[in-house]
Amino acid sequence: MFNNINVIKASGKKEFFSIEKLKNSLMRAHATNEEIQNIVDTLLPKLYENISTKKIYTEAFKLLRSYSRTKASRYQLKKRIDGIWSNWVSV
Repeated sequence: MFNNINVIKASGKKEFFSIEKLKNSLMRAHATNEEIQNIVDTLLPKLYENISTKKIYTEAFKLLRSYSRTKASRYQLKKRIDGIWSNWVSV
């Protein structure tokens, strides 16, 4: 059901929503399996066609922060590094 939802990436490109990508990004922030599952369960009903990945990230960040500010900071840092990297590569 949720695999058929298009999301809009920062580049403007559309792709299908991937639960695995969301879970992997939370795992890299050292979220526990229980935290990841709770975040996914909370986010999935809020998804809609053409939602931006930025909106998904923002919601996931807020939920992760409610569990651990340290993990949320790690999640936020990864996003900032990715932004810096993509800006540098596109120059």
